Amino acid sequence: MIGTRGKIPAPAPGKQWPSVVKAPRGTRHSQKPEIFAEMIEKLYPTMPKIELNRVGKPRPGWGAWGAEVEEGAS
Repeated sequence: MIGTRGKIPAPAPGKQWPSVVKAPRGTRHSQKPEIFAEMIEKLYPTMPKIELNRVGKPRPGWGAWGAEVEEGAS
């Protein structure tokens, strides 16, 4: 799920990723498959990003929010 605030441009036609993604399940509680973060980074390289309910350290260039975010969160 991608949430937006403001007028975020939609991906150009033909640049969208598939609607169904097959990815390995994370090994930790609330861990999301890396493919989704990679997808967002490729679609919106210059937009600010935040991961909600993050467990661990934030991804480089991302903000993070959640009860289990480790130090270094934005």
